Amino acid sequence: MEKKEYYLYVKGKAVPVSEEVYKAYWKITEHEKYLQRKDWKHNVISFSALDHDGHFVDNIIDEKIDLEKIVEVKMQ
Repeated sequence: MEKKEYYLYVKGKAVPVSEEVYKAYWKITEHEKYLQRKDWKHNVISFSALDHDGHFVDNIIDEKIDLEKIVEVKMQ
């Protein structure tokens, strides 16, 4: 039986690799896809996605809630 050849593409060029490297690469790649699908399904967003303009803290503050008022009421 002829030995199967394994290739991975790097910058559009086929690079011969061992079966072990090939399977490890695809295991990691498929796991990343699985995690992305899971995040999408459960509406998960990364914190880094909120930092689109360099002002991370300003983007996560919920301005619909008056936190100072809530604390003031609870302290009374």
